[in-house]
Amino acid sequence: MLFCYLCTFYVIIRNTSDYDEGSSLKAFMHRLEKGGKPKENAMWQAQLEKQILRGQELARIIEPEEDQEEKADALVKQENRRIKDLPDHCSGKPGFKEIIIKGERHTGTNLMRSILQHNAKEGITVAQESLDIGWKHGFLPPQGWGRPLAADDLLLVVTRDVFTWLPKIFRESYDEIMKKKSRKGFSNFIRTEYGAMCQPLQNKSHPHLSNYQKKFCSARREHHWWDVFQNYDNYDKVVGETAENVIQIRTQKYKQWLSENPAPEAFHGSKEQFLQNRIHVRLESYTIDNDGLTNSAKDPQERVIGRQLIDHCVHLYDDFREVAGYTKWQGFVQPNKRKLGVKNMPLAVREEMADKEEMKNSKSFDTEKEKQMVLKRYSKEDLRFVLSQLDMEFERKLGYNYDYIYEMLEKDDSVFESARRKSRHREKPMKGKSRHVEKPTEGKNLN
Repeated sequence: MLFCYLCTFYVIIRNTSDYDEGSSLKAFMHRLEKGGKPKENAMWQAQLEKQILRGQELARIIEPEEDQEEKADALVKQENRRIKDLPDHCSGKPGFKEIIIKGERHTGTNLMRSILQHNAKEGITVAQESLDIGWKHGFLPPQGWGRPLAADDLLLVVTRDVFTWLPKIFRESYDEIMKKKSRKGFSNFIRTEYGAMCQPLQNKSHPHLSNYQKKFCSARREHHWWDVFQNYDNYDKVVGETAENVIQIRTQKYKQWLSENPAPEAFHGSKEQFLQNRIHVRLESYTIDNDGLTNSAKDPQERVIGRQLIDHCVHLYDDFREVAGYTKWQGFVQPNKRKLGVKNMPLAVREEMADKEEMKNSKSFDTEKEKQMVLKRYSKEDLRFVLSQLDMEFERKLGYNYDYIYEMLEKDDSVFESARRKSRHREKPMKGKSRHVEKPTEGKNLN
């Protein structure tokens, strides 16, 4: 009986007091605005100063002063840039306010964002992560969280060759569930059941919670009687995505993003309008010069991305500016949390910091080199398994036929083993925990 009274008292105190750090700060600021006595709130004052210093530290790391100066210079230059004329069919059409990017992890979504930010007219929001549009790597509603897309939203979907993508997601999945499963090796990873937490993780250290994500994740969270002792929802314990394997989740996401019959929860307005306000691009098509005449990415980026945007009535600057495509050869770099003073760093912060660090050691994206890397990671059994998991008709609609994989399957087994031996000698383990290295298959016919 005494225990019940104590529990009830705890719940009342929790619901009526400024329990969490964020609400305490809000209450303190409110009292200051009302002419309160800040001297009597020394603890709150210290918390506020701590939060301000922490935010400044994160800002310096994510966006150093030199980057801020570059952005300021870029804004001055943008003012003098001429806007490209739109086609006649765009006459009278309202412009887009927001471009929303969707794509699986390691498909170049950050590269796409950078290209759009360099070339889309100022005033058009290029969104990947926000409190209303959902996870950039996640489903649209109702399978994922976020608001329905409006008539002035443009959805841009980025895809990548599944065979060059799988080694990247194996190396860094940005999710603890699959990271643990990757320790058993690549062959096991692509066959094991897929699961991912309700991303991006939102917890006490990241108080800017989305109501859309709260509702979505809460519906999938197991509820227990001891939840009354939690002062925030444990979204890091909620599984938001599941599939038979990682290949299947990729297919499911792209089929939803590019569906001809989208769910009504995914958009406002007419279905026809939603389908018109959608663009699909392949990473491989705009990161190299397919003609092989130059090493510049400007022509393919302007041809593949710029022209589609213009056809969809998106205002671009006349002088199209390329952004060098890059591949994260060094893997994910885990930032030093102690220096930041942050225990649980938000995923968006970790990704952006990793991108800045990795670009120092990155190389230009080369489709042909990426395809040759396949030999170093896959066995013939692995290649056949991946092919068996694909919907080839859908892959062809995306622009992939995988003829080069069928050609690889005709190669002698010794070619595969030689490539994998060289890879094992050269590959450096990721920082932190050592990566399991697979032993060559013995006693099995891989043909």
